[in-house]
Amino acid sequence: MSSSPPKSNIDADLISHADAVKKKVSNKRERIADAAPDLVRSQSNLNGVSPDNLLGDRLLTDRAVADLFSVSRQTVWRWARSNNLFPKAIQISPGTSRWRLSDIRSYLADIGAETNKEEAK
Repeated sequence: MSSSPPKSNIDADLISHADAVKKKVSNKRERIADAAPDLVRSQSNLNGVSPDNLLGDRLLTDRAVADLFSVSRQTVWRWARSNNLFPKAIQISPGTSRWRLSDIRSYLADIGAETNKEEAK
């Protein structure tokens, strides 16, 4: 006699595992799309407006901002509270805040300019 589990249990476990993997991949794709919109730009034209023009107004989650800087979400919120240069979050509804991609890009340009000034001294 074989001690292996019944085939139906193995199939159910495989399906469950496959569903979990699909969900992880989907979540990862969403995080990448939020963090690096340049990698997932649409090639289509929306009513004559280039997608490039829309990217500056894109709103990022705290997770997407954290991924951009390779820090935790808590660090992003700490920066938002205590760092005067870091962009402030926009509250779009109770309990939901986002950062403008254009504000994050400006912040990166500002800290890059400050770093260059310090290195020149």
